[in-house]
Parts: sequence; C-alpha cells; structure tokens
Amino acid sequence: MYLNLEEPTFVDTVRPVSQMTFTEKVHLARDPSTHPCVLDELERGSNSSSFLVESIADHPRTLPSTLRRILDRGDSQALEFVARNPNTPLDALADLVERYSYLTARDETVRARCEVILWSVAHNTSTPPEILAQLANNRYDAVKERVANNPNTPIEVLLILMVDDSSWISENAERALYARTALY
Repeated sequence: MYLNLEEPTFVDTVRPVSQMTFTEKVHLARDPSTHPCVLDELERGSNSSSFLVESIADHPRTLPSTLRRILDRGDSQALEFVARNPNTPLDALADLVERYSYLTARDETVRARCEVILWSVAHNTSTPPEILAQLANNRYDAVKERVANNPNTPIEVLLILMVDDSSWISENAERALYARTALY
C-alpha cells in the first residue's frame, strides 16, 4: 500500500474550530473518538447553541473543567447532560443538588426541569453516597427511584427507601438491596 500524495489526508482536511460549520461542530461533538481538548475548544466557541453544548456535555470524554464551565454558564437545557456525565466534578454535582432541590416554582415547566436535573444526578454512577443520601429525601418520586437504583447508594439509605409510601420506590429499593446482599 502506498500513500497517494494527490489526495488530501485527514490532517489536510482538519480546519480550526472557528472555521467549521455548525453541522461539522455537532458531528465532532457527537463522535465518541473526539479528543477532550477538541471538545473543550468546541465549548469555548459554542456561543449560544444549546444543542451543541448539550452534545459536548453528554460526551463521555468531556473534561471536568469543561463540564464545570457549562454548569457555570447556566444553560438550563444542558444541565441534565452535565448532571449525568460521570466526569462531572463532585462539587458541581453538589451545586446542582443544592440549587435545584429546594427550588419551589409555580411553573410546571420549571418544576419538571428541576426534577430532570436531580434525576440525572441520582442516575450518575459517579455521584457519591452523601449526595445520594440527600437525594433520597427529595420530593420527586422519580429521583428517589433513581437513588434506589444507583450502585453507590448506601445500604442504610436503601433500608429507608424500602419503607417509602410509594410502592414503586420501596420495591426498587428492595430489589437493589437484595441484589447487593445476594452478592455476599
């Protein structure tokens, strides 16, 4: 096999992020092999495109510092992706829980947004036991159900969730506890 010098190589076709079209940026942000530094550069130049920022926040190789910047930016649509990304710094997860656990909104859309963000934190397999214990007391049943199914949830918390008023939560907690104790 030989290298045909007449045809452009990959290196020849790569352009600076600032010269890429929106479609090219999104494609790069959704490509699982994209380097974390490229994702960081995409985020820095993303202006206000929620879809692009969501794709970066959802990427498994996004740097913790990039995720923190997205969180600090306050793009509410991207927060659920930041919340469920295992690379999100633990202090950022704690900030999300602090910010959205006690928000009382009359607007149903805002309440639903809070629930999705907290559900995403509870779903994140990097969420530490202390935060999961805090979320177990949440007012949203879907969040408590996610806490029951997170492998980092302490056994003591599962025991408390087993007696929750919601059979959906108590059954999930019981299954999770059984699965853990069956391993021993």
